[in-house]
Amino acid sequence: MKFDCLEMNYKSENFDKRTLVDWNKKFQKLVDYKEQFGHCDVPFLWHQDRELANWAIIQRNIQNKLPPSLKKMLVGLGFDFSKTTNTWEENFDALQRFAQDKGHVCLPMDGPEYIELRDWLFKQIQDKEFLPGERFNRLDTLGVFCGNVDLRSGRWLEMHGRLRKFRQEHGHCRVPQKWAQDPKLSNWVCVQRRMNASNKLSRERKSKLDVLGFVWNFKEVYDAHWEQNYQDLLAFHKEFGHCQIPGKYEKLASWAERQRTVKNNGKLSRDREKRLIDIGFVFNFKKSKEKAWQEKYLQLIEFKKEYDHSFVPVNWKANKILGCWVATQRCLEGKGKLDVVKKRMLDKLGFVWTEDTKEKLDAIYQSQWQESYRKLKAYNKKWGTCQVSLKIDPALQRWTSLQRRLYILDKLSPTRILKLDKLGFPWDINKAYWIKMYGALLRFHYSFGHTQVPWDKNSQLAAWVNRIKLNRHTLGSHKIKLLDAIGFDWEIKERANVPWEEMYGRLLEFKMTHGHTRVPVQWEEDVKLGKWASRMRYEKINLSWERIKLLNRISFDWGNKGIVVQQYRKSA
Repeated sequence: MKFDCLEMNYKSENFDKRTLVDWNKKFQKLVDYKEQFGHCDVPFLWHQDRELANWAIIQRNIQNKLPPSLKKMLVGLGFDFSKTTNTWEENFDALQRFAQDKGHVCLPMDGPEYIELRDWLFKQIQDKEFLPGERFNRLDTLGVFCGNVDLRSGRWLEMHGRLRKFRQEHGHCRVPQKWAQDPKLSNWVCVQRRMNASNKLSRERKSKLDVLGFVWNFKEVYDAHWEQNYQDLLAFHKEFGHCQIPGKYEKLASWAERQRTVKNNGKLSRDREKRLIDIGFVFNFKKSKEKAWQEKYLQLIEFKKEYDHSFVPVNWKANKILGCWVATQRCLEGKGKLDVVKKRMLDKLGFVWTEDTKEKLDAIYQSQWQESYRKLKAYNKKWGTCQVSLKIDPALQRWTSLQRRLYILDKLSPTRILKLDKLGFPWDINKAYWIKMYGALLRFHYSFGHTQVPWDKNSQLAAWVNRIKLNRHTLGSHKIKLLDAIGFDWEIKERANVPWEEMYGRLLEFKMTHGHTRVPVQWEEDVKLGKWASRMRYEKINLSWERIKLLNRISFDWGNKGIVVQQYRKSA
């Protein structure tokens, strides 16, 4: 059953367009409810869709304010406006079902499906003196008014159960303060200690907690936590050889910093201080920081000896830490926080400070650009192109890619653009590649009189031709005219598969000639054979036993994993 959503211009404050859309969604839910249960009486405590249950109640409460068209839809669906919210009998039936299922009437405090029933039950307990005798007796038969079974007791027993589960998992009852996994349990444990300290905790409850080994003195908890963290620090020291905890070990690093704070405040016991010192724990980083500074300074001296300046790039690949250290010194000097003695030491090396940084940077980058341009010029002279191969010169290829990106972002100076243009620099790499491959196809056509490039003769050109055919719809009219001018064959043909037996025969000939079966993958004399032999190794698990026997007969080289496969085949 589906009802069309209303499109209406109702100008009531409570039924604007947004409210109407939401109303239609809830109404559709009611339609679905009726299809499933055969009626529209959504229970007040229906936990499967509390939103729908509340909406049904609201429709009854505002029935006199509902637009006639909406009310008509509800009546047409069979909605009963006369039905009120849950009656005493309905709430009692719900409580009785809970008691029969659980064996008690201690409703969970967290379960959202029991909110209204729990409120109703509180009200019955609170107003028990005013209840009619018959209702009092019915509730009493369920154990509602028993002294040992009230809702607070149920809550306490529930939290006691959580603590018991915690002990089973962790072997103790020392729940951490502000424990993220169960903040309520953490808070409850603190409350039990506070209640016991003020003699407000009953003997029965204290006894139940004692059975679990509950720690009443928080100092014992703190001592246990300290010991656990110390053991973690010990394990860290054993693995890395020091106690300088990085930030990614957030919990341990925070604990280590607290030990320094406690020590500075004179509150760290001598025993704990000794245990930390024994494993090389540093309470004061002043000496270690000074030592680290001197080490970086010596590295800077070596850098100057090699490069004749002290301007270390921040992202210097050879020593990124030194680059960051240099930037830090510059930043400290700019804020007036760099020690005077250290500044003098750096000045002796011709250190570049903040005020001249841009000029120095520009000079260095200009020098680097000119050097790369010189290399590109030499490359163009040798290879006849500015489209640098990644295999020949990876660094220069990356530099040319950077120039293209800067050009696209309009961040390349006109002077540099002009210099690159003079070399015939290809700004559009795809266009340059297309022209290069078209030239290769022209030469092929001149030699053979057609454009059907065989895969085994020139796989790169054959692949390009195949892509052109597949992507004809993306080509511009100018490119299509160029291809048509040489009689380009647009028909897409599937590559002919050479029979397995024929390829095996080629491999046999290779073995007879070379004395082995290790055919190079890119073997120029027979590219297809090289790829076929490689595929046999890759697909060995899927090969039939007959073909494996044929290959083994000529001592086919399966590679390192081939022996395992052969043994597997034999065992199978």
